[in-house]
Amino acid sequence: KYSRQSIKFLNKQSEIITKEKAKEIILLSLRKFFLKNNMNIDLKKLRGKWKNYFRVRAGKVRIVFSIKKNKIVSVLVHCIDFRSNVYKLV
Repeated sequence: KYSRQSIKFLNKQSEIITKEKAKEIILLSLRKFFLKNNMNIDLKKLRGKWKNYFRVRAGKVRIVFSIKKNKIVSVLVHCIDFRSNVYKLV
């Protein structure tokens, strides 16, 4: 699920990153997180007050999301933005 800010960014910056590309990057990140594959994905767990969030880098764009593990794994994308702005939003 995408936050309102994420959808807004994807609509404005569709030439840089599309919703499908963001989804593909997040799926690769989940595969790296759960299967511990050493893939070429820059995934980092955030610290501090954002300790249950993850950040994945896609060029100049950062995607910040959280993972909820119940019977079904659900992902909430909190923000997608350029590096200079994403940490102000988070």
